[in-house]
Amino acid sequence: MIRKSINSLSKPTKQVLSGKLPSSHSLFQRFLSSSRQKNFEAVDKVGSFIQNFKSKSIDQRILLQQLPNILIELSEAAQRDSGPVVNNLLNEISLETTAYPAKFYALAIEVWLNSGHDESVNEARNLLQELLAKDDNISTKDVEEMDCINSAFARTIHAFLEHHGLQNADSSNFPSDFLTEAALLEQQMSDLHTDESISLSPNTTTMNARLALKSMQTQPLEAMSLLGEMIQADDNGNSSLAPNRVSYNTVIHAFSKEGMLKNATDTLLLMLSRNEEKKSEVKPDVISFNSLLNAYSNIKAPDSGKNAERVLDWMEELSQTEGFEVAPDAYSYTAVINAYAKSRSPERAEMILHRLLQRRQEGYNVSPTVVTFTAVLNAISQLSHEDARPARASSVMALMEELHLTGTVDMEPSVVTYNAL
Repeated sequence: MIRKSINSLSKPTKQVLSGKLPSSHSLFQRFLSSSRQKNFEAVDKVGSFIQNFKSKSIDQRILLQQLPNILIELSEAAQRDSGPVVNNLLNEISLETTAYPAKFYALAIEVWLNSGHDESVNEARNLLQELLAKDDNISTKDVEEMDCINSAFARTIHAFLEHHGLQNADSSNFPSDFLTEAALLEQQMSDLHTDESISLSPNTTTMNARLALKSMQTQPLEAMSLLGEMIQADDNGNSSLAPNRVSYNTVIHAFSKEGMLKNATDTLLLMLSRNEEKKSEVKPDVISFNSLLNAYSNIKAPDSGKNAERVLDWMEELSQTEGFEVAPDAYSYTAVINAYAKSRSPERAEMILHRLLQRRQEGYNVSPTVVTFTAVLNAISQLSHEDARPARASSVMALMEELHLTGTVDMEPSVVTYNAL
């Protein structure tokens, strides 16, 4: 049974669930700021639901039909109390009925993962394991229920991967190995998918979770192999495994962050060719190209700037084609500027800045940011003639300040910008 979490709840939340606090808005405002009103209203609905469910004053079948909407509201509230509240809710239901569908579990997992609670991923995993422990859930042949199980797996795996990224940024706050936990869940999911005694089958959502894991494990070739399986399944008529844009972008990112730019480019071309051949409706987006540009911006090679600019040309040209929303954004131009800085071509870096400004004048929805100008200043610091640096840097700063003062661009130089001088 789910562990009770009443001790983790705030005082007003405990009062609502215990029925000691009336549901008037005047009382809500005593305990919560306006930003938490939505959460408190959702908690109040949970309290009313529990009271009605226990008293059986309303047909329980009717009440259970209302539960998904209540869980969705609780998830959208995205407050720390939301997770413990949902555990108490499921505990109360389990006292009256021995089983509830996978949909409830999937929504409860979503509540925890949106709550921002310190134990969110661990609690989500606990709920997932409770879901899997119920034979009626695993043996279901209901398509919607199976989709919910798959979604619960995928969402929890992604959450552990996200926390692994945070763990790398600040390991002192994350004592456990989230990547290992994600891998264990992925193996458990894969084992269930190959178990012929049950009807649970992989789909695009679960395959994307596996792709994300391979990317995080720095295994781009294995990720490409999985993408190949998805494409083959789609070509054989199994549309439930058809790769979507996220699938391709995950593999492109996996190759790009390992510096395997030819493989990344080939994956992008594969997505385009399948669309052109009418085998797929999937098209690249700005993220697809920005992964490549980011990789070029991190490579110290003489031709990295030129190669990055070719990708930028590609984006601008393709964006003129109907149905392709790949117009470069500020990140795209900034990545090219950084690539030229790494390849010691400050003149070209400045030209890319002016190219961005020209696009803005032509009516495109793109503007330089503080990061863009800072990247140009970093490039100027690479000038071989030291005497030329101050004048060039001052010119760029003057342009930045002019754009800000005239209201053309809403930005001001930052400390990092001045440090780049």
